[in-house]
Formats: sequence, structure tokens, C-alpha cells
Amino acid sequence: MRMRSAGNTIEALSRRTGVPLRELDRMAEVGLIGSRGRSPSGARLFGEDAVRCIEIVRALQGLGLTDAEIHRLAATNRAAGRPAGPELSAMLRRVRNRTYAQIRELEDLSRRVNDFQRRHHDVLAQLAG
Repeated sequence: MRMRSAGNTIEALSRRTGVPLRELDRMAEVGLIGSRGRSPSGARLFGEDAVRCIEIVRALQGLGLTDAEIHRLAATNRAAGRPAGPELSAMLRRVRNRTYAQIRELEDLSRRVNDFQRRHHDVLAQLAG
């Protein structure tokens, strides 16, 4: 489907990418995707590059990067002579470390729940009827 050269509306981007309007609007508001300006009716217009940008942002979000980290990565990518690869690698290490910390916290919570159930088995059985 070919869009007008003037730009894609946010509705057109939503149809093309399958990303809900509210999420695209949020992405534009926080600067994760840039617009080319506005239509005569005031609607934001996006270039063809916005589709690829949305795909990249969604992929990075799927890997656990925060909006702030994606902003930093984009800034690194735009800076002359600074490839984004090393920064992305460091960010992914931080995501992995955060994930491992969350797993440890959840394992600890699971142990506490199991211990509680073992210690209070009789009372819990009575409450269950």
C-alpha cells in the first residue's frame, strides 16, 4: 500500500504496523518516533521511515529496553562516528542483569509462599472448608 508523499497519518501508521493508536501517539509524544509536521487539519504526519522506526522501537521494547534507553541508543546512533552496537550491547547486558535480579526476587517470593503454606497447612485446610 503506497502512502501519499505528504506523509502518513497516525491512523495510517496504526493500520500498517498493527500498533494501537494510543501507543503510537505515546511514542510520538515521548520522541521515540518523529513526525514530519502537521496536515492542514492539524494531524501529525509521518514519513516512510516511521514504519521502520516503529518496528525497531517495538523490537527493543520487546527486549526489555526502557524508553529512556531507546532514546540514548538513538542519540548514540545519530552522533557522528559513534556506532550504536557497543551501546546496545551494554544496554542488553543491563537488561539481562535486571531480569536476573527480578528472577531472584520472584524465586525468593515463591520460597516464602511455599514456606508459609507448609507452616500453616492445617489452618489453610480448615479455611478451605
